[in-house]
Amino acid sequence: MKRGFLFGLGSFLALAAVAAIIKAFMYGGLRGIIILFVAVPLGVLTFRRATFASIGPRLHTVIGWLIGFFFIDVLVFAVIGLAILVPLLSSR
Repeated sequence: MKRGFLFGLGSFLALAAVAAIIKAFMYGGLRGIIILFVAVPLGVLTFRRATFASIGPRLHTVIGWLIGFFFIDVLVFAVIGLAILVPLLSSR
């Protein structure tokens, strides 16, 4: 499952790098370049680490890849949800 998770996370970072290149060229934004310089080294490190991880059963690999691919998205939605809920709960 570790190998699938790392490959999923690396896939997400690779797609983030491609999106950052497109954003930098189309809109000329500095954010795209910053994301590019963060996503590419992290993606390379993640893929290198994943190649040395042990191979598990196929179902664990697929589930791990899905979890790894959507891991950053889940974290972002959790932070947004907490940012919405904390003021609501503290006002009571």
